[in-house]
Amino acid sequence: MKKFYQGQTGPKTVSGKKAVSKNAQKTGIFTQGYLPSENVAQKQKEFEQLCQEWNAMSISRQIILRSIEQASLGMERMMRNEKLILEGVQKSLDIAGEFCRAADIDSIRAMSLPKWFFSDDDQDFHKQHALYVDKVWREANLLKMDFTDSIIPKIAHLYPNLYQFVIGVKTGNVSFINCLSEQCKQSTVSLNLGVLMNQILEKYPNHMLWASDPERYQTLINAIRARRMNDAIDLEKSTRHATSFQNRIFKGFQMLALMDQHEKQNAILVPPASLPCIASDDSQVEDQKEKEGTTK
Repeated sequence: MKKFYQGQTGPKTVSGKKAVSKNAQKTGIFTQGYLPSENVAQKQKEFEQLCQEWNAMSISRQIILRSIEQASLGMERMMRNEKLILEGVQKSLDIAGEFCRAADIDSIRAMSLPKWFFSDDDQDFHKQHALYVDKVWREANLLKMDFTDSIIPKIAHLYPNLYQFVIGVKTGNVSFINCLSEQCKQSTVSLNLGVLMNQILEKYPNHMLWASDPERYQTLINAIRARRMNDAIDLEKSTRHATSFQNRIFKGFQMLALMDQHEKQNAILVPPASLPCIASDDSQVEDQKEKEGTTK
């Protein structure tokens, strides 16, 4: 008994299957419907791999795989679009007014706040520099209140940020008092420190504002952005679309599995063809004897 499989037919070699999987490309459907930012060659390669995995040499199977690929592409586009929307909200600078109201800052100040102020990175260079400038100002204020001639040799140790700020890049045997006097041009150390403090406030107003309460400000900014990101995306609608795409993909694979099962069930057993009976040599001898007896 020979077993004949009556399912789909097609090339058996790897090269043959790969060639058949490109049949859909010949009609041009692979170059239609894609966005300029999408890699058509990559999508074609993925489709060919699906065709090989599901042995899709027939047009009907490739149509099912195409519906699966379209659902997958739709999900990718939805995820990419949501990412772009959220990135746009995250980088938006129009939260200044809302931030000032939440932080109890004069709303007029919102127009002058720089971009770095609303960065979601609390390790941003400008924010770290703001903390440094604030330390300089505070150390200058402390030195102004506690200054005596005996403290001069200890300034570099007791007020390191202030010392670095005043000395700058100068090297060698440099006098802190002389450098301070050259910058502020006042007659006494206390007056020079007062001028330095005012210069910092005038030059770094936003830095000093940030340094006044950095943790609270960062928390408020993050909360505003999180709320806006939540408002930017309709989670219910997004979930509904994602579920729809997933169902389409699942049903596509389910249909392919059913086709495999159906084709295997249709495999039939075909009996060998009936052959004509050929007489043996012994029967031929007996027949000959009978003919001879009849003749006599």
